[in-house]
Amino acid sequence: METIAHITVFKGVHIILSGFESTRNIRITQDKNVKKSVIHTYKLESRGQHNPPVNVTFTIPLNIQAQLTFTLTQPIFSDSSKGLDCSNEQNKGLTSDNLTVTCVVHSLEKNKPVIFTIIGDVHLTESHQRSLNKSVMWSRGDISFNQNQYIELSNPLSHSVEIFTEVEIFEKYDLLPVIIGSSVGGLLLLLIVVAGMYKVCSALAATTSSQKQTRCLQ
Repeated sequence: METIAHITVFKGVHIILSGFESTRNIRITQDKNVKKSVIHTYKLESRGQHNPPVNVTFTIPLNIQAQLTFTLTQPIFSDSSKGLDCSNEQNKGLTSDNLTVTCVVHSLEKNKPVIFTIIGDVHLTESHQRSLNKSVMWSRGDISFNQNQYIELSNPLSHSVEIFTEVEIFEKYDLLPVIIGSSVGGLLLLLIVVAGMYKVCSALAATTSSQKQTRCLQ
């Protein structure tokens, strides 16, 4: 009886996912009506000889921190929409809500990178807490492929990447009291100057009158 051995032949791939031209930091006031746009950009590329189908999953936190949220203002898009399908799903947890978007690249060609762009707004939902001065808005991209047909020839750490945007929150100062205070202070200073000049003029007038009277007596 003959024994037939099956040998699985894998196709070697070299797939890299990296962060690319993203918003590094933003500054927002404690006003809940103020929004700041944030852009996170990812680059997916293949440096191998084969064109494997690749899944890219993006995780985006909708609740960054207490009172600080992120809203996706448009669907995740790519500069190469051909052969690309994306679907999203919101995952609600006990402590935070995340938006998960999975995009399928049906054929990732060598030296033809695919750029994904995430665009949204960071804003406060309630009155600002003074204890919250800085925070971080982040997103993460993970790639996967059919490991029954392909094998990664390089560092698998290149299959996951995170992008961070530092958020600085500062108090909104009301300039009206400062303007009023400056105006009142300026008016008082003017009155003091006028009063001083009046006293000087009065003293000079009195001195001049006294000198004239002295000359007349002589």
